[in-house]
Amino acid sequence: ETGFGFDGIRCKSGAMFQKPLQLNANTVLQMEGALGGLSGDNFEGMLGHCWAMKGAAGYIEFKLGRKIRPTAIVVEHTPAKISPISATSAPKSFSVKGWDGNHTEPLAVLQGEYRVDYDPTGWNPHIQTFKISQAHLPFLDKIRFEVLSNHGNNGYTCLYHIRLYGEDEV
Repeated sequence: ETGFGFDGIRCKSGAMFQKPLQLNANTVLQMEGALGGLSGDNFEGMLGHCWAMKGAAGYIEFKLGRKIRPTAIVVEHTPAKISPISATSAPKSFSVKGWDGNHTEPLAVLQGEYRVDYDPTGWNPHIQTFKISQAHLPFLDKIRFEVLSNHGNNGYTCLYHIRLYGEDEV
């Protein structure tokens, strides 16, 4: 597989985005579009400032600074109230995989589906949290967020905001 990497981040595209931030004790990773995150209801100026993958599928990998056991992932896209057309570039089916340093093949972490609210009067559910069952997971040091399909845009898929939560290895 080919990819692009810097500071432990490997992508299928050469797009640049802000480095991960530590939000609180459980936030392990925060990936934001090229000009930063979406805050409050101020989306108009951020429209199009995302990490855009060519096509309807692709992935991004993160080498974490420490091993964690993932507990949840948050995916955010612009609400239809701001731009009903942009909903087609939102990820739809996705998977999260990870490596623990002992395996060459990734371990399945989560299979999810990001839903789009096409009602232009509504804000939800543009921020969606996906809980991760930890029963089978070892502590991981590398994560892959893989978009399997989007909501109908064959030209590109936009990732605006992704947060990974987890617990540290004790």
